[in-house]
Amino acid sequence: MKKQLSLLLIFALVIAIVPTIAYGSSINMPKSFSDIGNHWSNVTISKLIEMGAIGGYPDGSFKPNNTIKRSEVAAILRKALKLELINDNSFADTASHWAGKEIHTLVANNIIDKNEYGTSYSPETNTTRVELAKMIVRAMGLEKNAKDLSGKATNYLDDKDIINVDKGYVILANQQGIISGYPDNTFKPNQTVTRAEASSMIVRMIEKMTGQILPVPELPKTDNYTNAEDLPKLSFRELGYNFEDKIKTHGVSSVGEVIKADPSLFPLKFGNFVITGIEKLPYSKTPYYKSNEIGWQGSTSDAIVVHGYPVVKTNDRNGIVQGFSLPSIQMGILNKGGDFSKRLVVIFLEERTVTEKMKTMYPNTKIGDAPRAKENEHFTILFTDREGYGLNNIKSIFLLDQQISTDDLLEIDFSKIP
Repeated sequence: MKKQLSLLLIFALVIAIVPTIAYGSSINMPKSFSDIGNHWSNVTISKLIEMGAIGGYPDGSFKPNNTIKRSEVAAILRKALKLELINDNSFADTASHWAGKEIHTLVANNIIDKNEYGTSYSPETNTTRVELAKMIVRAMGLEKNAKDLSGKATNYLDDKDIINVDKGYVILANQQGIISGYPDNTFKPNQTVTRAEASSMIVRMIEKMTGQILPVPELPKTDNYTNAEDLPKLSFRELGYNFEDKIKTHGVSSVGEVIKADPSLFPLKFGNFVITGIEKLPYSKTPYYKSNEIGWQGSTSDAIVVHGYPVVKTNDRNGIVQGFSLPSIQMGILNKGGDFSKRLVVIFLEERTVTEKMKTMYPNTKIGDAPRAKENEHFTILFTDREGYGLNNIKSIFLLDQQISTDDLLEIDFSKIP
């Protein structure tokens, strides 16, 4: 298969649409569309908008929930993979179709298997999940692997609805992190794909093939911060995480969904507070380095420091503002080996040498056994890596705010923290 993949292919990623819709023109390209602001695919689509390579509808919408045709998917994949357009035709019903050459190019590069369709491709038919899974797996050069897995159980509850020759493709698409199942553990092979789903799958394919994560563009900010609620949410199952029970400690009874982010989005509002920064603190630079004080004796843990400020008032029963309770913020640490641990905010008590050092290093540190911060009052809190993972071996950290009604977690890519 002729695929010239380089960083340049990222800028060629195009959402294909019917001929009346712009393909990738940067002329008068909107920075956003009217109907994707709170959609789960907002970030994915925003990435494509940022590249100047995405088209919408004349009314300024993207219609993320609309289904996507075989012809449209063919154009997406051909342009995304930077395949040279071949001036020829493969099917009787695509000779005069606007996407005929796009479709033929994928046939010629073994991304579409002509034997599966016979003489007619039906380009205006909506694309199914299993169809897209097969095209993406072939585009990634994994067809032989897929054939070797033919007939193997997929572990989805609707495995019987997936024909044997397609099962290898479904397994690999899931293993590669391209297409996952639904929360009820079904794959729904014959369900049609939406424009949003196709966008996300293609972005994941590009990231997997290039080994580079596409940058998250600057999102609209309210009151000078990005709201985590505007970012997409994924379930633990979709992410392949299996440490829910380890999160359900220290007053946490249930686990919601995961919001993925990185420091480029700071300041970032999550729950009742805004994160302004996170930093890595090796043991040798911690305020408890070689300390013999009670509670710190023998501790050689690295630390993670979080800076932020509350954005809501917290009242007691008498209506007196008590401030935002900093211990309500909890952190989970996931290392590169898949191990997970839960950490609580470190409490700094008065008249301690370690506390004095912490205050010198970070003046916004709050002191006491129940530290609080008032609305818009900046704070600094510290979490220790008691498990000894090591800062260089941490994959991501998770934050949760016990003072909000949702059980969602914020996952931050630790490799992006300087």
